[in-house]
Amino acid sequence: MSDLKLVHSRFLDKLFAATESREFPNAAVRQRLEQSHDLLEVARELDLIDAASQEHFQRDWFASDGYWSDCGVEVLLRKALIDALQMSESLGVPIRGYWLSGAGEFAVPILPSPVQVTMLVMTPEFRNLRAGPAEGVLSLLPGGAFVKG
Repeated sequence: MSDLKLVHSRFLDKLFAATESREFPNAAVRQRLEQSHDLLEVARELDLIDAASQEHFQRDWFASDGYWSDCGVEVLLRKALIDALQMSESLGVPIRGYWLSGAGEFAVPILPSPVQVTMLVMTPEFRNLRAGPAEGVLSLLPGGAFVKG
């Protein structure tokens, strides 16, 4: 595995900030995600994604020729969010999320604890950069320290 980097995305940052709130309607959002089968549609309904981010995720994350086209990114993200929302409801704790780039493969582990449910969106390095460089890249050092890149 290469060096992990904490990467920021307007959509993921807004989604993670919303789910950290104890007032976030976990049950309603979870049910909507289960019914819709379209993460971006639900994000639009909740005002969590702007048009540019929606286009970027549709084209570069979810399309058949996107960054990680071989692993069903939309389905993995949606199912992981449903699981995180369900755990958050059950435990009565907020969700905190992070995007880490540089993992060996696309994965979204969900880590419950007594104080929060952590959702890690772990992606390989970008295969193409049609949308330009990622904003706010930080390097993850051994021991969990972050250094701005």
